[in-house]
Amino acid sequence: MKSNNINSTIKRYNKLLLLLLLLVSILIISCSGSPKQGDLMHGSKGIELEVKYFKPNHQFVHGEFMNLFIEVMNKGVYDNPTGFIKIIGHDSNAISFKETKKDLPSLVGKKPYIPEGDSFILKFEETAPLNVPYGSSHQSNLLISACYNYQTNAIVTVCIPTLKEYAEGSPVCKTGAKSLSSQGAPVAVTYIEPSVGADELQYIIHVSNVGDGVIIKEDMLSNCPSEIGPSDIDEVRIDVQISALGTATCTNNNLIKLYDGNGATICRIKKGTGDVSYETQMGILLNYAYTSSIKESINIVDPFYTGKEKYE
Repeated sequence: MKSNNINSTIKRYNKLLLLLLLLVSILIISCSGSPKQGDLMHGSKGIELEVKYFKPNHQFVHGEFMNLFIEVMNKGVYDNPTGFIKIIGHDSNAISFKETKKDLPSLVGKKPYIPEGDSFILKFEETAPLNVPYGSSHQSNLLISACYNYQTNAIVTVCIPTLKEYAEGSPVCKTGAKSLSSQGAPVAVTYIEPSVGADELQYIIHVSNVGDGVIIKEDMLSNCPSEIGPSDIDEVRIDVQISALGTATCTNNNLIKLYDGNGATICRIKKGTGDVSYETQMGILLNYAYTSSIKESINIVDPFYTGKEKYE
């Protein structure tokens, strides 16, 4: 009888212990939580590339297949950008890719449930084994580029004062310059300078290329990466809206030209007929094309080279 009581007591204690461990685990998970969307809006990356499953030292033998796998990652917050991945810089007699250009797969940006962003692995197949055209070895420097459309969305709280309260100081809100860092994209709104006139509001909006790639004009994306000239880069299209006031008009037909990675525009909007200052939201949307690249050095050796060239 005592033995049964002891066993029953042990079972109850084990159940309580398991329940306690479960509660502690739930508490730890709930406290750590997943990143909030606002936290994910920071960062300066867009589409990132990484070669996967490659041979050590990138050294291959004449007659084998390279099997090039590229992981494509959306490290920003913009969902499903369009574009392509392209490979250049190799001798087609040495490396015979079936195709050197593939469409960018659909990739969701950073979310609380995907804090690192979506990713997909592309395989660039070959139609023939690797070849050493001349001599005992051949080196190719592959340039693998991501060329894509992307978008930056910045939301800022702004003060809409009356002209009198702007001059004397509003009891409701303050009109002052605002500094921003990044918005989860390779191009960022970095600084906003407001001023108030009798009938309109004016904002000088600064943008910067904070990523590690190159901004391309949207209509020149198809020429990326090798047919892009100095006049085809560093241009961003901007759209600005203020809640309850509508859409602002910006200089140069809403296009911003960047120099040394920085640019600015002046945007104006009618401020309405209200006689009381108030706070509201400004939405700034940047549209652009972008490219970034990685380089891979491939060495192909022919262990059976006899010293005689194939063309002899």
